[in-house]
Amino acid sequence: MFWRLTAVLLLFLGINELLDLQTLLTMIGRAHAKANGWYADHRKIQYIFVVALAIGAVVFGSAILWLTRRMHYSVRLALGGLVFIALFILLRAASFHHLDDILGRGATEFPLGSFQEMAGILLIAAASLLYTRKRPGAPHNRGSLRD
Repeated sequence: MFWRLTAVLLLFLGINELLDLQTLLTMIGRAHAKANGWYADHRKIQYIFVVALAIGAVVFGSAILWLTRRMHYSVRLALGGLVFIALFILLRAASFHHLDDILGRGATEFPLGSFQEMAGILLIAAASLLYTRKRPGAPHNRGSLRD
Protein backbone atom coordinates (compact mmCIF):
# COMPACT_ATOMS: atom_id res chain seq x y z
CA MET A 1 0.00 0.00 0.00
CA PHE A 2 2.85 2.42 0.85
CA TRP A 3 4.44 1.95 -2.57
CA ARG A 4 1.12 2.42 -4.37
CA LEU A 5 0.46 5.66 -2.48
CA THR A 6 3.99 6.81 -3.23
CA ALA A 7 3.46 6.10 -6.94
CA VAL A 8 0.20 8.10 -6.96
CA LEU A 9 1.88 10.98 -5.13
CA LEU A 10 4.77 11.02 -7.62
CA LEU A 11 2.27 10.95 -10.50
CA PHE A 12 0.51 13.98 -8.99
CA LEU A 13 3.88 15.74 -8.58
CA GLY A 14 4.67 15.01 -12.24
CA ILE A 15 1.34 16.57 -13.28
CA ASN A 16 2.14 19.52 -11.00
CA GLU A 17 5.49 19.91 -12.76
CA LEU A 18 3.79 19.97 -16.15
CA LEU A 19 1.05 22.42 -15.13
CA ASP A 20 3.28 24.57 -12.89
CA LEU A 21 0.69 24.68 -10.10
CA GLN A 22 3.16 26.20 -7.60
CA THR A 23 3.32 29.32 -9.76
CA LEU A 24 -0.46 29.56 -9.54
CA LEU A 25 -0.21 29.22 -5.74
CA THR A 26 2.39 32.01 -5.65
CA MET A 27 0.23 34.29 -7.79
CA ILE A 28 -2.78 33.68 -5.54
CA GLY A 29 -0.67 34.47 -2.45
CA ARG A 30 0.67 37.66 -4.03
CA ALA A 31 -2.82 38.80 -5.03
CA HIS A 32 -4.07 38.07 -1.50
CA ALA A 33 -1.20 40.07 0.03
CA LYS A 34 -1.87 43.05 -2.26
CA ALA A 35 -5.62 42.91 -1.68
CA ASN A 36 -5.21 42.84 2.10
CA GLY A 37 -2.52 45.52 2.27
CA TRP A 38 0.44 43.52 3.62
CA TYR A 39 2.39 43.09 0.39
CA ALA A 40 4.97 45.65 1.57
CA ASP A 41 5.89 43.20 4.36
CA HIS A 42 5.91 40.11 2.16
CA ARG A 43 9.69 39.52 2.50
CA LYS A 44 9.41 39.34 6.27
CA ILE A 45 6.48 36.94 6.00
CA GLN A 46 8.37 34.81 3.46
CA TYR A 47 11.31 34.63 5.86
CA ILE A 48 9.05 33.56 8.73
CA PHE A 49 7.43 31.00 6.42
CA VAL A 50 10.77 29.46 5.44
CA VAL A 51 11.99 29.34 9.07
CA ALA A 52 8.71 27.74 10.16
CA LEU A 53 8.96 25.35 7.22
CA ALA A 54 12.48 24.30 8.22
CA ILE A 55 11.42 23.74 11.83
CA GLY A 56 8.34 21.86 10.68
CA ALA A 57 10.43 19.69 8.34
CA VAL A 58 12.81 18.74 11.15
CA VAL A 59 9.93 17.93 13.52
CA PHE A 60 7.96 16.07 10.84
CA GLY A 61 11.03 14.20 9.60
CA SER A 62 11.96 13.15 13.14
CA ALA A 63 8.39 12.01 13.84
CA ILE A 64 8.27 10.02 10.60
CA LEU A 65 11.57 8.32 11.38
CA TRP A 66 10.37 7.45 14.87
CA LEU A 67 6.96 6.20 13.70
CA THR A 68 8.54 4.06 10.98
CA ARG A 69 11.43 2.75 13.08
CA ARG A 70 10.23 -0.86 12.73
CA MET A 71 9.48 -0.69 9.03
CA HIS A 72 11.80 -1.93 6.34
CA TYR A 73 14.69 0.51 5.90
CA SER A 74 13.75 1.05 2.26
CA VAL A 75 10.36 2.47 3.30
CA ARG A 76 12.14 4.90 5.59
CA LEU A 77 14.50 5.89 2.79
CA ALA A 78 11.56 6.49 0.44
CA LEU A 79 9.84 8.61 3.09
CA GLY A 80 13.02 10.67 3.37
CA GLY A 81 12.92 11.21 -0.39
CA LEU A 82 9.26 12.27 -0.21
CA VAL A 83 9.99 14.72 2.60
CA PHE A 84 12.93 16.12 0.59
CA ILE A 85 10.72 16.65 -2.48
CA ALA A 86 7.92 18.20 -0.42
CA LEU A 87 10.31 20.62 1.27
CA PHE A 88 11.77 21.62 -2.09
CA ILE A 89 8.29 22.27 -3.52
CA LEU A 90 7.23 24.35 -0.53
CA LEU A 91 10.41 26.41 -0.68
CA ARG A 92 9.80 27.09 -4.36
CA ALA A 93 6.23 28.08 -3.55
CA ALA A 94 7.61 30.65 -1.08
CA SER A 95 9.17 32.20 -4.19
CA PHE A 96 12.13 33.98 -2.70
CA HIS A 97 13.62 35.72 -5.67
CA HIS A 98 17.18 35.12 -4.49
CA LEU A 99 16.26 31.45 -3.89
CA ASP A 100 14.82 31.30 -7.39
CA ASP A 101 18.04 32.85 -8.71
CA ILE A 102 20.17 30.19 -6.98
CA LEU A 103 17.93 27.28 -8.01
CA GLY A 104 17.74 28.58 -11.56
CA ARG A 105 21.51 28.60 -12.05
CA GLY A 106 23.21 25.97 -14.12
CA ALA A 107 22.51 24.78 -17.63
CA THR A 108 19.19 26.10 -18.92
CA GLU A 109 18.10 22.55 -19.75
CA PHE A 110 18.84 21.30 -16.22
CA PRO A 111 19.03 24.05 -13.57
CA LEU A 112 20.31 23.42 -10.03
CA GLY A 113 16.76 23.13 -8.72
CA SER A 114 16.35 20.05 -10.89
CA PHE A 115 19.20 18.37 -9.02
CA GLN A 116 17.31 18.83 -5.76
CA GLU A 117 14.12 17.39 -7.23
CA MET A 118 16.02 14.52 -8.80
CA ALA A 119 17.78 13.72 -5.50
CA GLY A 120 14.43 13.04 -3.83
CA ILE A 121 13.20 11.00 -6.79
CA LEU A 122 16.44 8.99 -6.85
CA LEU A 123 16.13 8.28 -3.11
CA ILE A 124 12.66 6.88 -3.70
CA ALA A 125 13.82 4.86 -6.73
CA ALA A 126 16.76 3.42 -4.78
CA ALA A 127 14.44 2.58 -1.88
CA SER A 128 12.03 0.75 -4.17
CA LEU A 129 14.89 -1.26 -5.65
CA LEU A 130 16.12 -2.16 -2.18
CA TYR A 131 12.62 -3.16 -1.15
CA THR A 132 12.05 -5.42 -4.15
CA ARG A 133 15.29 -7.32 -3.57
CA LYS A 134 14.46 -10.61 -1.93
CA ARG A 135 15.88 -10.94 1.52
CA PRO A 136 17.17 -14.45 2.18
CA GLY A 137 14.87 -16.36 4.51
CA ALA A 138 12.43 -13.48 4.96
CA PRO A 139 8.83 -13.89 3.82
CA HIS A 140 7.56 -11.14 1.56
CA ASN A 141 4.31 -9.90 3.07
CA ARG A 142 2.92 -7.80 0.24
CA GLY A 143 -0.53 -7.21 1.67
CA SER A 144 0.51 -5.54 4.88
CA LEU A 145 -0.04 -1.82 5.49
CA ARG A 146 3.50 -1.72 6.83
CA ASP A 147 4.79 -2.52 3.32
